[in-house]
Amino acid sequence: MLRWMFEMSDDGTGAHSIAAHLNDTKEDTWGAGKWKAKYWHRSYIRKLLTNKAAIGVFVPHTVRKIDGKRTKERTPQEPIAHRFPAAVDRDLFERVNARLSTTAPRGKNAKEPTRSIFAGLMKCQHCGGTVTRVNKGQQVYLVCAAAHGKSGTCKYESVPYAEAVSAFRLRLLGTLDDAPTGSNTADMDAKIEQLKGTVDVGEGYVNELLELRITDKSRAASQRLRDAERELDEHREALRKLLERRDALRSTNVNMRLAAVEKALTREPMDTEEANKALRGAVSKMVMRPQEAGLDIWWHHAETPQETLFMTSRFNWDANSIENMMEED
Repeated sequence: MLRWMFEMSDDGTGAHSIAAHLNDTKEDTWGAGKWKAKYWHRSYIRKLLTNKAAIGVFVPHTVRKIDGKRTKERTPQEPIAHRFPAAVDRDLFERVNARLSTTAPRGKNAKEPTRSIFAGLMKCQHCGGTVTRVNKGQQVYLVCAAAHGKSGTCKYESVPYAEAVSAFRLRLLGTLDDAPTGSNTADMDAKIEQLKGTVDVGEGYVNELLELRITDKSRAASQRLRDAERELDEHREALRKLLERRDALRSTNVNMRLAAVEKALTREPMDTEEANKALRGAVSKMVMRPQEAGLDIWWHHAETPQETLFMTSRFNWDANSIENMMEED
């Protein structure tokens, strides 16, 4: 069933729809006793889809009581690969999680078919909010949602949707040729090994303090232990993030995502939903600057945006030199 959830998500089905289907078909929920839910929840489906246990990776956690509070703090430790058999392959897991990390439609729009290749990706250059597809009679535009809602918090600026799609597809191959294709992770590998050593030393020190705590009940001993545990948790968290970052930067995974974008966007006729699906698998967000004929693309695997040409009828000819822009591009 877990593999089915991933396949449904990979096809564009949202967590809410997956949960609804399981409830409609009377599929029994997982768990036992007080941990067994009465019905499937969207949040639980999303938790399953983002849990690395699906690809055989076990992420242990430490649980620490916080002084003065009734709650406990769970801190993830270094992931253990191949701890158990994988339910899905890594490529499928990464595609699903790449899309889950972008903005998905919610509420009444959750079940609507995807009508824009930029859905969940395009952000406003002025306020950073969502850019949405708006129908105005026979015309369709891309407009900042805040400006369209007349909230008074953002500048109203519209771009014809068809022009935006055409501009993006026209420059697609050049954009993909110039896109970052993964990094040499040698420096990162060295940092990971250094952090692993730091974690090993920290674990040894904490164990020593735990043994000392048996005989030394002083407040100072307790404080040293808490400080050591806090520092160890910080190093473990840094290691976990670095391991995830290295996976995202590896060239093989990146090239597959870029190839999927090229295939979906050059297909004739283009399938809007498939194009959006491929883009969300490779891109975290886009910001268009129509008056400057620019588009900034934040790839999942890159730290800084890629700038590319984005020529539409909204280009300001008086304020910009197209010759200079072509030279820069």
